[in-house]
Amino acid sequence: MKEFDEESIKADLQKYLRKKDGLISPEFSKVVADVNLFTAAISRDGLQTAFVAAHGNVDPGRTFIEVAEAIVEHHLRFVREPERDIVRKSLLEAYTHVAGPQYILEPFSNTLFASSLCRSGSRKFVTMLFSLHVYNLISMGFHDDLRGRVPDEKSFALYASRLEGICCDAVTAAVKSQRGKVDERWAAAVAKRVEAQFLRPSGNPVKSYLSILTRSEI
Repeated sequence: MKEFDEESIKADLQKYLRKKDGLISPEFSKVVADVNLFTAAISRDGLQTAFVAAHGNVDPGRTFIEVAEAIVEHHLRFVREPERDIVRKSLLEAYTHVAGPQYILEPFSNTLFASSLCRSGSRKFVTMLFSLHVYNLISMGFHDDLRGRVPDEKSFALYASRLEGICCDAVTAAVKSQRGKVDERWAAAVAKRVEAQFLRPSGNPVKSYLSILTRSEI
C-alpha cells in the first residue's frame, strides 16, 4: 500500500467539494458563540454558577451523558433541520473529549471537564469544536464513496486519520489569522477562511489518492 499523501487527499477533497457553494452554515456561528459564552462562564465563575446561569434546570450532579445532551439541545436552538444531527454529533464529541470519555456515566461534576477547560480556555475548546465539525461535515458525505473505494479497514482508518488532521490544520490556521473576541462574527470569519481553504484552494492540481487506490497498490 502506498503511503497516504496530504496533497493527494486534498485533491480528493477538491473533487468532492467542487460543486459546493458552502460548507459551514451561518447557524453554526451562532452555536460557536453560544458555546463560548457557556464554557467561558465555567472557566470564570465555576461549574455550578455557569450551569445555573445558562441551564437553570440542569443538575450537574446527573451523569455526564444526561447533562451533556441537555446542554447540546440548548445550543441547538439556533440550528434547523437537517443540520441538527451533525451539529449535535460535533458538540457531543467536543464535550466528551474534554470531560474524558471514561466518565460518560459518572456525575458531570466529577469529570475532567471544568479542570481541563480552566487549563486550556474556551477559545481552544471552540477551536476543537470547529475542527470536529468540519471533519464531520466532510466525512459524512465522503464516507460512502471512500468506503467503496477503500474497503480495507486499516487503509480506511489511516485515510480518515489523515483527513481529520487536514481539517484540524485548516481550522487552526483560520483561528490564528482571526483575532478579536470569540463571538458570532468571529466564528463566521473563521468559517469563511476554512471554506476558502477547501472550496477555493490555490496551487497546481494534484493526483487524487482515490484514483491510486482503485488500482492494485493495496
